[in-house]
Amino acid sequence: MGAAPPELIPLYLGGTTGTIRGRVTDSSSGTALPFANVSVVGTASGNITNQDGVYVITDVPAGTHTMQVSYMGFRTSRKSRVRVSVGRVARVDFALDPETLMADEVMVEADRVLAGVEGLISTTRSLDSGELHVRGIKSSETPLGEEPPAIPHIEAEVLGSEFAANLVIRKPVDLETGAEPRRALVVRRRIPGSFVLRSVPRLSEHVFVKGTLVNPLEFPMLPGAAETYVETVPEGSNAKVSNFVGKDHIDAIASGEEFEMYLGIDQNVKVEHELVKKEVLSRESSKTTRVRYTFAITAESFRRDAAEVHVADRVPVSTIREVKIDDLEMIPEPDEHTEDGLVTWKLQMEPGEKREITVEYVVEFPSGMSAASLGIEE
Repeated sequence: MGAAPPELIPLYLGGTTGTIRGRVTDSSSGTALPFANVSVVGTASGNITNQDGVYVITDVPAGTHTMQVSYMGFRTSRKSRVRVSVGRVARVDFALDPETLMADEVMVEADRVLAGVEGLISTTRSLDSGELHVRGIKSSETPLGEEPPAIPHIEAEVLGSEFAANLVIRKPVDLETGAEPRRALVVRRRIPGSFVLRSVPRLSEHVFVKGTLVNPLEFPMLPGAAETYVETVPEGSNAKVSNFVGKDHIDAIASGEEFEMYLGIDQNVKVEHELVKKEVLSRESSKTTRVRYTFAITAESFRRDAAEVHVADRVPVSTIREVKIDDLEMIPEPDEHTEDGLVTWKLQMEPGEKREITVEYVVEFPSGMSAASLGIEE
């Protein structure tokens, strides 16, 4: 199901897109990067920068997006939580870091046969010095058909200052030619944080664990994909089991900086979203159509302990004068309500407790328009 809930975007009636523009530069020199590829992740929207490093992307669906920029010789950069509003221009600039090439490709081939068994060559690179080590492996060292011995993980040593951090793995690691890459553990730390449950029942029946964490390292976390595992101890067993629950993406996180990350599904809380009633209020002869919508959200906890459950939903927002949203009533009142119509209730739920939320509003629009053309949810 993934580690994170689906993204809830605003519901705009009468218009659905906005614009993103910005500039892409070299972080080391500040010069413009022409012809860089800029895209809105998960959509067909994108463009390339001009000679001045400027790009413009129009017709971007309203909501929160992740942007990505790629350019030859530079590290690909991402920015998340880019908010696009209907009819507005969002400014997003990028400063790309030059890509450092660590080494040229090295190909080593055996040129003779020893006792009927092809000789094996091992190449290694010492990560602290950049030296390349090449040695032969006798047929007696690795019997034919057997796996080579596992390389132990070696935690890196951190050498740095307040301006930079270098992660040095001092012990060389030997690899057979053609072998799969080996991973070296860079650092292992316990990360402090607090946890709540988040649900978007309009889009998913599942409830997700959301952690607000703090980077405890002496150096920044680099942006990129993060694989999430949940470690549990099954009943009747003392052995820990790690279960992969999905992937998430994190931005660059400074030392001591707070960040958020989702950690998969909590099966012990159920939240449902239902359209209870749709009622047409206007007469057939009227020039306007008025429709009342009534939704019910039900949350129920089967946990053994108390939990804070954040339930997110949305109410429509009109972007044109001819469409109105009237008689909005939410019971109980949400804890958060943005100008884009996104609402959140923060429910403190005891074990076995059941809570209900009611959302009701009236949409009024010209009878000559259809609900589908305005983007009204049915």
